[in-house]
Amino acid sequence: MMTLLDLSAASDCVDHHTLLQRLRTSYGLGERVSNWFTSYLTIQQVRTATSSSMPSAVVFGVPQGSVLGPILILLYTADRLQLVKRRHLTPHAYADDSQIYRHCQPSDAGGLAQWVVVCIGEIPAWMKANRLQLNLAKSDVLWCASSRRQHLVPTASVRVGDVLV
Repeated sequence: MMTLLDLSAASDCVDHHTLLQRLRTSYGLGERVSNWFTSYLTIQQVRTATSSSMPSAVVFGVPQGSVLGPILILLYTADRLQLVKRRHLTPHAYADDSQIYRHCQPSDAGGLAQWVVVCIGEIPAWMKANRLQLNLAKSDVLWCASSRRQHLVPTASVRVGDVLV
């Protein structure tokens, strides 16, 4: 079973203060690197060959279309992945998209579905505490099976938050 989750506007919602604190405490960034990230994240300015705008302070978000943007989102949300691992499920994430999966025997599919529902039920509280939101409209549940075992896959909807998927 694989559950596909999407964060709503994550690149716009990352709290700089929280991210910078996590970079220092969880990832051991020193003062010089931390200062560079602070400058990179918190000051925006447009420059051309002949002029530049006034610097503007930014409190939330990571630059979209940058190489660092998806990495910074992953570092910001790494605790969410640990929450999934504590439930003995496997997470995989890239930027604001994540998958939670685990295999089982067909006879255990109902139990696995409930286990995933419990795990996903814990995620919105973590998201809210970190100024993020789960986009339930883009969430999906996927059962994978061989053609011989397809008939054993559950067809009932799975509750993801308040939505049946």
